[in-house]
Amino acid sequence: MLQYISLSAGAGASGDTTKTKVGQILIPTNVKRIVGVQHNHIGGATLTSGENVTGLLELEGPTFSKQQIPFAQAAILTSGANAGDLIIRDKLDLPGNAGATIDVYVTMDMAQTGAIKSQVALVCEV
Repeated sequence: MLQYISLSAGAGASGDTTKTKVGQILIPTNVKRIVGVQHNHIGGATLTSGENVTGLLELEGPTFSKQQIPFAQAAILTSGANAGDLIIRDKLDLPGNAGATIDVYVTMDMAQTGAIKSQVALVCEV
């Protein structure tokens, strides 16, 4: 069975060209393995229609080497308002180490002034 463990950073320019901590995820005791990550990075009204958001998602934990996951997505906007966004899914195969914490970071390839908000969920096998 799969379980999602979510993390959402507050609005405010996540990772504008510098490595920024989105937050920390605590692994529950029933998790056997981390089999994937789902993430998206959405912006406010200052982005233009179809603007690409690219960067690097990083996961750091005590029981595995640092995972660096490049991403690229296009923000789908209508009249300057965020009408939707692309959710990116990547496969992982990491130990579940119950009770451990995973630090989540994001770095954008370009400065974003639209208060990019990063949302990350680990997909876990329980």
